[in-house]
Amino acid sequence: MNSKMKKSCAVFLALVCLCTAQPVWAEETAEIPSGVSWILQHYYATTLTEESLKQAWQNVPVVACARGIEVTFDEIAADGEWVLTSAEIKSTNPTVLAMPGSATCGDRVCGMNGEQISEDQRSYSEVAQEENKQLVAVYVYPAEFDSEACGAYFLDHLLTSTDSFLMMSGANYPLKEGKVALTWGIEVYAVDSADGSYTLLERTEVPVAFTLISEKMGLE
Repeated sequence: MNSKMKKSCAVFLALVCLCTAQPVWAEETAEIPSGVSWILQHYYATTLTEESLKQAWQNVPVVACARGIEVTFDEIAADGEWVLTSAEIKSTNPTVLAMPGSATCGDRVCGMNGEQISEDQRSYSEVAQEENKQLVAVYVYPAEFDSEACGAYFLDHLLTSTDSFLMMSGANYPLKEGKVALTWGIEVYAVDSADGSYTLLERTEVPVAFTLISEKMGLE
């Protein structure tokens, strides 16, 4: 299955999981939440210890991408069987409207997972056209998820402000114990807000070494 097809399946899987989830989002929340914690709670009804969340946290520089997009790799929680990740994406260009790769042009810019970061009920395509902005879709997840070794993966997102969001991903991807490595993959697409077509602007890969968390997540 090629990369584009797998992304379509990933979005579908995320939507299926969220049909049974009950997202809780406090509008006044000041701190950016843990994307890994959100996925575990709302997909699997489980949690990680504070120690494991600390082990999952990444300390890497911000990556500057096309059209003023900035990416920060926040979390990699890997227990040897499963890998869950979270990254923060921010648009620094006021003429660019950043859309999560796991969203669609018809999704509302105020949030679809219970965030309600604003009262704007317009879709991404409507905002882009009415405000004359360039619509840009951003995917961030381990590049290894597109390999034959990984059968399927999911993508999801949470809006954190009007110009930033978290992108989460997950897959059953076995890794050996100890110090391991993955490659963060970033893809930035220009999206035609009229016909919904995508044009690749940039593809970036950033290798990262990390340590497996000490507890098993017990996911299925």
